[in-house]
Amino acid sequence: MAINEELDFLVSRVDKVRKWLAAIAVLKTAAIIMLFVCGYIGVYILLDHWLNFGALGRLTAFFLLIGTASFLVYRLSRLLLVQVSYTNAANFIENNYSLNQQLVAAMEYYDNEDNYPYSKALAEQLILRVNKDSESFRFDSVVEKWRGFALGAFVFLGLSIVGFYVQHNL
Repeated sequence: MAINEELDFLVSRVDKVRKWLAAIAVLKTAAIIMLFVCGYIGVYILLDHWLNFGALGRLTAFFLLIGTASFLVYRLSRLLLVQVSYTNAANFIENNYSLNQQLVAAMEYYDNEDNYPYSKALAEQLILRVNKDSESFRFDSVVEKWRGFALGAFVFLGLSIVGFYVQHNL
């Protein structure tokens, strides 16, 4: 195989991990937002019961919820979606299955191919070596996929609670 085919094969294997990491990061963000929204609704219900908000108080509480949730989405997505690059996905794989940082270097070559600061010939040898060393290992097996499913269930539960509240209080 040509070096480009070897690199494409390696990248496709790392891409599976990258997609799982991105999905888990998005679900983690959504789960934190759902936790906040459910807590906010609970506090709002208690305060409305005790203080009996008028229309202005309810409108203010709604805009406060929207503004705070938007801010949280912005901050959390910036924080959690850092893991989306190929290099970070390779680093995640290397933390669980050691390839002596060869995979990380190969992904750095892929990410910065035109501006790669090191020898391209050495990078090509590295790609061939890391493909050979890891050909029997499934990279996506290092991702704990159950976390994605658990976070998805938590988000679904949160949406159900919010939907129930909205349906009964419109």
